[in-house]
Amino acid sequence: LSTTAVLVVAFALLVYWWLVPLLNEGILHDAAMRGDVDGVKKALASGYEIDDVSQGGLRFPDVQAGQTALYLASSRGHHDVARFLLEEGADPNFVVWTASENPQATTALFAAAKRSDTLMMRTLLAHGAAANAPVAQVRKDPMTASVKNGCTYCISLLLAARYQFDPSDFRTMRAFSMAAMAEDPEILRLLGPKVVSAYQNRLASQTGIPMAT
Repeated sequence: LSTTAVLVVAFALLVYWWLVPLLNEGILHDAAMRGDVDGVKKALASGYEIDDVSQGGLRFPDVQAGQTALYLASSRGHHDVARFLLEEGADPNFVVWTASENPQATTALFAAAKRSDTLMMRTLLAHGAAANAPVAQVRKDPMTASVKNGCTYCISLLLAARYQFDPSDFRTMRAFSMAAMAEDPEILRLLGPKVVSAYQNRLASQTGIPMAT
């Protein structure tokens, strides 16, 4: 072969090695977003890690960067995909970042709470999702989303999962403030005692004097 032919072959191989992974980027996340369990299984079998974060891709422009397959499934109500991913070891508390001018941290549980998807919330909580998920912005808090939607069952699920109100954490107290402003008696009935208890515990820890119940 001539030098030119060798260079052409080498260039073609380099393009192939670069282009094929680029075109395949997003296969796992696209399948999760569409609710395709078999597609998710194939993607994992091809070498994807279960908590891989999407990078975007040429083939799947609808898949935003920074999201996991579990988050995408949870945010779209694909219960079979979410359940499969969790059973295969996906982290229910993995923090993803929304793609926007001001990226914000969120979790799969928030995505489910935002949709008032109680079945998805139950699935996530049963597999270890933390009710007080690590979030960066208050509106990404699962309880805040549940209160905003007026979903009393969502609130009950979070409370049963030991959601904690912290008077020093504006993110958790925002939920109760929203409930008070909405004047929803059922939500206030559920949250009121928890908030009072949180304040009593804080005062007790600061003063050393147990609060009367």
